Amino acid sequence: MARIPSIIESTLIFIQKHFLEGTLEPNLFLVIVLLEDNKPFQFFILTHEEAQEAWRAIAYDSTGSPVLVKRGQRKGLPIKEGCEGLLWGSFKNHENRWDKFPKNM
Repeated sequence: MARIPSIIESTLIFIQKHFLEGTLEPNLFLVIVLLEDNKPFQFFILTHEEAQEAWRAIAYDSTGSPVLVKRGQRKGLPIKEGCEGLLWGSFKNHENRWDKFPKNM
């Protein structure tokens, strides 16, 4: 299991670029754990492919803020260097998706 260091801000989780753009690994997963005071932990599980698809669905508006775009629209849009990561909205539908892990682990 590889650990991908990240930094979390209020709207974006920063992830190393090689995870988002590197060679697809079918047995690699992204597990995001949200820790908030006095609340139960929240777990979000994405396959490597899902994380890369979510990354390809982000672009930057004229102010430099990240925004979600429809599939296929990102092609040709600039990527703000140093801001590689996923928006919170990119993985909210992946909460508690433990079923994605192989059954024989």
